[in-house]
Amino acid sequence: MICCNMCFVDPGLQGAVKTIGKKGMCPTCGGKNVFLYDTSKNSDLIPYFDDLVDIFTPIDKLPMSFPKGETIMLKDELINGWNIFNPKLNATRVYDILTGICLNKYSNSPEYFDKPVGIKELYDYRYCCGQPLL
Repeated sequence: MICCNMCFVDPGLQGAVKTIGKKGMCPTCGGKNVFLYDTSKNSDLIPYFDDLVDIFTPIDKLPMSFPKGETIMLKDELINGWNIFNPKLNATRVYDILTGICLNKYSNSPEYFDKPVGIKELYDYRYCCGQPLL
């Protein structure tokens, strides 16, 4: 999977892609003379996205009390709520970027990418209110 600095709007991610220093045409967004990131050759973005994905919990691992209406597909949450990706990219492109960058996580735990997820801590009263967890 090849994407570029312009596939992201997050300045930190754009900068990480620029430091790789390879320029060309992006097959994902169509940008010309942009800095390219090849998920089969580069690993600079993996820690960013692995940490981000770890915030979420797949629906099958959420507590029964978690509101099902508060679950969402990861790609949709990152498109609509996190201001990470270029808004011109559709959900399929974002999914491809995510699974390309997080290939190991996707191979081991595809449910993060292929099933709805939620942020468990948002509905854990003890976590939100600072009380110790048992």
